[in-house]
Amino acid sequence: MSGPSSYDFETFYHNVCSDLQTRGEVHNMSKHFSQLADDNERIKFVLEKNLVNGLHWKELNYSPKDRPESQRLRNLGNQVYQKNRLNEALEYYSQSICLAPHPLPPNTYISHTQDMEDSYEELALGYANRSAVLFQMKEYELCIKDITRAFNYSYPNNLMYKLFERKARCQRAIKDYARGLESMKEAEMWMKYSNLSETKSVSFKKEIAKNIEFLTEKVNQMTVEDVKNSANLGPHASGCLAKSPPDLDNRSNEIPVARDDIKLKYHPDKGRYLVVEKDVKPGEVLMVEKPYSSILLPEFYKTHCQTCCQRVLAPMPCSCCSKVRFCSEECRVEAWESFHKIECQQMDLILGANLGKNAMLAFRILTSSGKIYLEYVVKKVKEEMQKLENSGNCNEKIGFNEEGVYDAADYRTIYTLVGNTKQRGVGDLFKRGLMATFMLKMLELTPFFFNGGADPRNVQLQDKVLVGGIILTHLQNLPCNAHEISEIEIPGGTVKETVQSEIGAAAFGTLSLLNHSCDPNVVRNYYSAHAVVRSIRYIKAGEEIVDNYGYHYAVMSKEERQRKLYNQYYFTCECVACNCNWALYSGLSVSALPLPETPPEQSKQILASYAKYAKQYKRSFDSVLQGKFSETLPQLLEHLEFLDLNITRPFKEYNDCQEAIKQCYSAMGNCYKTKGKKEKEKEMIV
Repeated sequence: MSGPSSYDFETFYHNVCSDLQTRGEVHNMSKHFSQLADDNERIKFVLEKNLVNGLHWKELNYSPKDRPESQRLRNLGNQVYQKNRLNEALEYYSQSICLAPHPLPPNTYISHTQDMEDSYEELALGYANRSAVLFQMKEYELCIKDITRAFNYSYPNNLMYKLFERKARCQRAIKDYARGLESMKEAEMWMKYSNLSETKSVSFKKEIAKNIEFLTEKVNQMTVEDVKNSANLGPHASGCLAKSPPDLDNRSNEIPVARDDIKLKYHPDKGRYLVVEKDVKPGEVLMVEKPYSSILLPEFYKTHCQTCCQRVLAPMPCSCCSKVRFCSEECRVEAWESFHKIECQQMDLILGANLGKNAMLAFRILTSSGKIYLEYVVKKVKEEMQKLENSGNCNEKIGFNEEGVYDAADYRTIYTLVGNTKQRGVGDLFKRGLMATFMLKMLELTPFFFNGGADPRNVQLQDKVLVGGIILTHLQNLPCNAHEISEIEIPGGTVKETVQSEIGAAAFGTLSLLNHSCDPNVVRNYYSAHAVVRSIRYIKAGEEIVDNYGYHYAVMSKEERQRKLYNQYYFTCECVACNCNWALYSGLSVSALPLPETPPEQSKQILASYAKYAKQYKRSFDSVLQGKFSETLPQLLEHLEFLDLNITRPFKEYNDCQEAIKQCYSAMGNCYKTKGKKEKEKEMIV
């Protein structure tokens, strides 16, 4: 069989199928494959049939640093900067920084094709020039960070005065006068190394002297309180830019990412699920979870941090490849130590295989966990499952560790997620098995097996079967359990034109326990990669917490919802909206009716109260459209609670109120507000 000409998996898969058909082996192979008992046997079968032997890839498949290209991009940045096209200049400089030779990370043991550099001036110039753009954009803290990075990478001595002067102006702009004075004095000191003409030098020194006089006066006016507060001014030397999620009060000891009034239950018909033990009002935070593993979708590699998924205006590059970006040194180090040292020199192969987000997430789960840990956990889980099965208490305690904790940071919570293997056909499992061995072949080109104590040039069959079996498990359980990481964009501050984008995918051990309803009682929002779950309905004690898998009764017909849910998740939804055939949004009632069996006198009082609430609600709704989110949210939550406890559903205003609340929460999480274009002064740069 001739191998595919590219990295593309689908090409490889169709070649394999065509070859089997030509040889007349499809029926016989399908019969044998259907009789295999578990994922390890399926992987062993594919390996022994030598179906991936036709794959021939280079040893290294990535985009290394490129000094000439870095210089070319920096020059392009200079050209558009002179024309005041700041956004274009920013991207050119960022690309230049990504391609500039860079010191390698400590303890690097993987292959490198780039020569070691004596100087990283190209990198320093990229950061320095980008700092000029950031200054014009009034992104003063990011500007200071880039200036600091330029200093770290051998910025030319004859230009140092410019960076210190720019840094001082940033510090002056954020009222960090004491540090600004220090920086301006540094600029004055570095002037002796400048190559400016005598005339320009005299002029610049006069300007510096004026600034020193101004800053000295400001510093002398500072009170003791001002000095204390100045410690919080300006950027830290580094630091992840990820948006912090809200605090979770009263964390559960049993399920640490959830509140202590949330319990895990089990039922044969719906598996494991979560319930509340106390009444919950709309707007309460029920869960805050960091993903076990996450990926950024490739189309967002240039705009978001590879580690925390935060949108980044002034990214840092990988030290080795030129493909990925980070918001900070912290995220760069975390990525390298966790997964990127494994993936770095195969990024073109990983992306070029076009495996899809679930397969890429499965790959990330492995690269971020490491072979030794995976092997230990899988062996442990199988032992625990056998013990639980023997005790007759199997299903309730799946995924719990030895201390009886369902820990979302523990791999077993991901490994034990349901994959619906029994519902899958032979063709489905065969393709996934072939994909798993394809990905296994990719892993053999990385340091993954080397880290696991195996010889990467001669990986033993038992190691291949173990790792391939794990990949195949995730190729089945992630389509049913992985979650998107989303971000909303509000163009020009116009809420009506808000667009939601899926920027990544993540594996959450606890969030995946939430079952679906076409009328959910919670909403998920993302703060960088963290998932925050809040109530958007009144939830009574003992009631199940139910999420929505993307098929809501108000926007999709029952028939379509049922079909899509069954095709992807293998269940038939029996929520209230399905059982009662609730109408689509356009057909919902616009009349407020008290709940059935409400006494007539009480009904009058409810309708009178509703009339009062409705006026206030309409004002609040209009405020949301104007972008006033945090100040409006309490009134919306109060109105929703009133409707929940008093008015019959479905009711159009209820849906509108819920959507307004969702919009408020979205704006608090990953939210990108585009700015209008402003004319800005230009500054001479290198």
